[in-house]
Amino acid sequence: MAAQQVSGEQFRVVIAGGGLAALEAALALHDLAGERAAITLVAPNPQFRYRPQLMREPFTAAATTAYSMAEIAACAGVHLLRDSFKWVDPVDRVLHTRDGAKLSYDALLLALGARSHARFRGVLTLDENRIAEQLTPLVEAIDHGTVQRVAFVVPSLPIWSLSAYELALMTVNHAAARGREVAVLLITPEDSPLAALGVSASAELGQLFTEAGITTVTSANCQIREPGRIDLYPLRSSILVDQIIALPELYAPSLPGVPTSAERGFVTVDAHGAVHGLDRVYAAGDITDTPVKHGGLAAEQANVAAQAIAALAGAPVKPRALRPALHVMLQGAARPLFIRSQMLGEHGTDLELSSDPLWEPQRLQSEYLGPLLVELDAARRAGEGG
Repeated sequence: MAAQQVSGEQFRVVIAGGGLAALEAALALHDLAGERAAITLVAPNPQFRYRPQLMREPFTAAATTAYSMAEIAACAGVHLLRDSFKWVDPVDRVLHTRDGAKLSYDALLLALGARSHARFRGVLTLDENRIAEQLTPLVEAIDHGTVQRVAFVVPSLPIWSLSAYELALMTVNHAAARGREVAVLLITPEDSPLAALGVSASAELGQLFTEAGITTVTSANCQIREPGRIDLYPLRSSILVDQIIALPELYAPSLPGVPTSAERGFVTVDAHGAVHGLDRVYAAGDITDTPVKHGGLAAEQANVAAQAIAALAGAPVKPRALRPALHVMLQGAARPLFIRSQMLGEHGTDLELSSDPLWEPQRLQSEYLGPLLVELDAARRAGEGG
């Protein structure tokens, strides 16, 4: 991919999105391109919260830290526009926002994430904005001994099902710590527990869940037509439980002006993050048609796209192709489990699995945003101590 030097004015980059991929890309591009690029971040959310930490809130006293988008944008050297994507005109290279702004770009990065929808009617479907509110009644029911059987359901793929496994582990351990017996089931269409991590990691995780007392039902599709009853296919059997908790199904957001041919409207990109069929438009994170939706993978996609855009801006950068890898910390057990796995197609080749940290402990595994959040946390603690 040849670099194109911009003469005269700065290279105009617009990043649409307010999640991990958007922030990682903004930080990476600022580092790689410097003053060559004028970056505008279009994001509707005033704060950033790292989703995997949200699952712990109902079971611990610690709340998930929220970070100011304005503060992160300042660290990234970008202009923050509190707005959201409406449509893109790829011919004139203009991004149109919900509030009517028209942003001309030399390169555009779409990092809009995925949209979640409940698969089952009348079933508690997790909403990342209301996790503590939704699951606190379950925790209280366990404490009072009024619930005996709980099922966590992964409705369909593509999805990242880690949160279901973590919640199952947290539920079992919370019940055991209070002397309660609660049967926990996890039902998933995956061929094996967290199959995307690879065969041996999946086998070891399956053993971990079995030893924890969690029953996993794999290769299963569900129908839930009445409270407390799960019909399984192709097993043609039913399970009765006191509480059903389902993950949402994931779909791409509305993307007028962007060609989408993948299932559920996700965007197809090449190895450098470029959107198929569009010039100078890139995408990263859950909006893309990757078979696994995971924060570390989204950050890696963002870095690859930032390199390609920095090269277009004239920076001395040789863009590299994406080599998808997963860095996963499984929470909920007595000790976190660290897993590194290289993605090959829809599944992984195991690199390493350990109860000892395999990377520097921080809120997320990413080159730019993770270390920045650590710095912001340290500054916050220093301020509180002063």
